[in-house]
Amino acid sequence: MKRGLILLTVLFLLSSSAWSADGLSSSYFELKGRKKLNKLTVEDHQMNIVLHDFNADGFVDVGYATGYWGAPTPKGRSEIFLNNRAGRLNLATTKIFSGRPRRYSPDPEHVTIAWNPKTNGKNNIIDITGDGRADWLIPSSSNNSIPQEIPLIQGSVTNRLRLGTARTPLISFHHGSFADIDRDGDYDLIWSLSQTHISHNPGNGQFPCTSYVGPPDTTYRRCYMPIWPNFEDLCPNELWCGYSFANIVIDLDGDRLPEIVTSAYNNVQSDLRDLYPHLSGRIYVFKNIDGNNFRHTQTLAGPGKWKDSKGKRYSVAAADSAVADIDGDGDLDGIFYYECGDYCKGANPVVVLKNLGNGKVKRWQIFNASPKRSDKWWNKALGAPQVIDLNNDKRPDLIFNYGYNYNGSMKDAHKQIWMNKGNGKFKRLTKRIFSKVRGNSRNAKIVALHANKDKKIDWLVIWSDGTYETLIAR
Repeated sequence: MKRGLILLTVLFLLSSSAWSADGLSSSYFELKGRKKLNKLTVEDHQMNIVLHDFNADGFVDVGYATGYWGAPTPKGRSEIFLNNRAGRLNLATTKIFSGRPRRYSPDPEHVTIAWNPKTNGKNNIIDITGDGRADWLIPSSSNNSIPQEIPLIQGSVTNRLRLGTARTPLISFHHGSFADIDRDGDYDLIWSLSQTHISHNPGNGQFPCTSYVGPPDTTYRRCYMPIWPNFEDLCPNELWCGYSFANIVIDLDGDRLPEIVTSAYNNVQSDLRDLYPHLSGRIYVFKNIDGNNFRHTQTLAGPGKWKDSKGKRYSVAAADSAVADIDGDGDLDGIFYYECGDYCKGANPVVVLKNLGNGKVKRWQIFNASPKRSDKWWNKALGAPQVIDLNNDKRPDLIFNYGYNYNGSMKDAHKQIWMNKGNGKFKRLTKRIFSKVRGNSRNAKIVALHANKDKKIDWLVIWSDGTYETLIAR
């Protein structure tokens, strides 16, 4: 009996040794994928990742919007990795699309959708057109400077995707969120570039123009409603008070009308002068009165100055966001992703905002997601993190992707992962969960998902040469 007990104990220790204290496996069965991505497309500026059952077979697939910052010609397109029901993810873009896949130049931007713990990252695309099927909106970073419509990738009755007829209004876009801002049952688009605007969805995803503005002799169509604080009151005698470049849309007071929380960019110039650091990244809260009228109710300071990859301190700029119930209290909270800006590199502070339930938010945590050291001095996080519960504790964890992993190789990609401590604050993962993966000295992108039917987190790994594989947790 004692010998049997000892043997069982040894077997248990051996079987559990591959699991970290955070409940993540470090032992994987590697399933190589077929075909290959364009090498340039894995160097995304800001990725757009969705977990969705695209072919309705009951298994989670991965939508991956590739892109290449600064490309002179279109380099990005929406790629689909289909699950073969055994966990192997294979590139099947042309198979799942009816017609051509969505292409864009130079790279994709991100639209924030709240994380739902019941689906844990799955189906994080939504029904925009009201036909009962999920749609996928992928803005291009070329919208930052050129106003244009953004075509919707729409689902169909045949479980194939198509570039739909529904389009957003002519907009200049940096970041946006989908939320039912007026409580009519349809998702509206709240988007930011200098100002934050609302494009109301009438239920069919057409986002029509609803009003006309302009002098009597010149009529302009306005396809959105701007949310614009009175900057003279907020910061008098300042020429530059910060602009809205990212937003979070969550109900802060329990009336089911979500408030809009915006954050500003910075004003670091090409000569690296930081003109208004105290105004950079400022956070503004706007109370939702009736879905059409808003009132400024709160201002919070930005995250301040941070060292860039060369050691000089700069203010940082809001560029993306995520929304999730970080502490399990039933209220959605917010996460703002910041970056140094166009003229300085590195420095990726993340501000976690706790929903206080009384119409206000509190800065709950600030941490720097940037690599501490890297041979690529421009290396930085590529945008807001993937939000998913990695250890089955019903709390969201965060996965960042970098231009060159954390420090240039996949073997230290565990440092890109931040685990929720249970109270809505996050700590960097210390367990080297990818140390046994073959070829991990290379650069890669990582996507977490439940690829099979067990409760263990698996990973889609897209290597820098365009090859990919699925890591099935043992």
